Amino acid sequence: MSQRAVGCPGDRRTRVDVASHVLLEVCPMRRSGLLALMVIASLVVAGCGTATLLPDGRVLLRSILAKAYDPAAGRVSNLAMPTTLRVYESATLLDNGLVLIAGGAGGDSLTSGSSGGETLSSADLYDPSTDTYAPTGPMAQPRALHTATRLADGRVLIVGGGVTGSGSSATPSVETLPPPEIYDPATGTFAPAGGNTTIARLFSTATLLPDGKVLIAGGMTAPAPAEGASPDPDATGSPTTVAELFDPATGTFTATGSMTMPRIWHTATALPDGRVLFVGGTVDMDMTGGSSTLDPTTQSAEIYDPASGTFTAVGTTGIPRVGHAAALLGDGRVLITGGTENDSATPESFAKSAEIFDPGAGTFSATGDMVAGHAFHTATTMSDGRVLIAGFDEAALGGMMGGGQTMPDLLSSVEVYDPGTGAFAAVEVEPAVIPLPSPAG
Repeated sequence: MSQRAVGCPGDRRTRVDVASHVLLEVCPMRRSGLLALMVIASLVVAGCGTATLLPDGRVLLRSILAKAYDPAAGRVSNLAMPTTLRVYESATLLDNGLVLIAGGAGGDSLTSGSSGGETLSSADLYDPSTDTYAPTGPMAQPRALHTATRLADGRVLIVGGGVTGSGSSATPSVETLPPPEIYDPATGTFAPAGGNTTIARLFSTATLLPDGKVLIAGGMTAPAPAEGASPDPDATGSPTTVAELFDPATGTFTATGSMTMPRIWHTATALPDGRVLFVGGTVDMDMTGGSSTLDPTTQSAEIYDPASGTFTAVGTTGIPRVGHAAALLGDGRVLITGGTENDSATPESFAKSAEIFDPGAGTFSATGDMVAGHAFHTATTMSDGRVLIAGFDEAALGGMMGGGQTMPDLLSSVEVYDPGTGAFAAVEVEPAVIPLPSPAG
């Protein structure tokens, strides 16, 4: 998938491309063909947003607006309008039951029609008991497309992300990413983590290990500039095999073993025995390039063993998966859902299939199909052992290409997987409408 931007020739204004309608507000006359694929390419990165399991058993769903799935009622309901509209943010449950919503991009520019996509340093605390937001933080620097990991002591590690680009760039430059920060709920403040990552990266995964360290792996890193040259702010970089460990006790990042393959838009799942499963992803950054050859990363998997600090290849998925989702089941197996092939970003390419990884056997096996094809969505294991699948699906993607003066509700497609039956079932979703300004001209 291309990381380059969307914008009209001769028009250097750039928008946070949360929907094709936002882009088409700037380019109202070009709604199909290559431009549509470019829209999808930048949009899919955002996917449906975030999903957070709350202490009361509900699941908080965010994609510009906010909703909650109540397993007791079996439906998704709208929540209060967030005080700040965001995409590319992080949402992290704290030990006190509040949810830290940090950074992202958009602000009022998502619906006001103002030029430029604002990257945010602000953060809010969402209180599920009152359905209200209160400001906290802010971060030292604006950032979007970052990772947020709750540490064993309750603090939150923020890694990666950065200011969304200007001109033709719709994502942060890897060369200019801010250093890691840590949020302390006791003080409501962000502070430097101590050290910096061994490399700058975007779209990496961050996984808490049993010993309290955080494994950061894969993603996109920028190539080193030539000797004596300045960093290229438009460098797109390439997927990496580099992995490292963050130690909260010392605030330092140190290298660990390298992945067997470079990966971007992969999943990382902590297994009950302390190892970490990595599935799919791609090394092909141009998902709309039309190549008929899939790179081998899309069907591969590997496991990181913290005892040895090494990655080992394991199993092969039944189909190529990029932008899929993964959820740990109660019996220690892992559910893998959806995704899209790395040479296509169309509604037809969104997979309905799902499969189960068995850590004991090191193999993948098919389970029931989803009701709708999903990619760049979320999968959340709930208190009752079922898995909630939410967000970006084939219908939402199709709607983004259709024009109009409302943004499609990216959380309109939600379903639940029952491990006992191996079946998915759609759930009722309360509709929401996001109005957008009229296109100029």
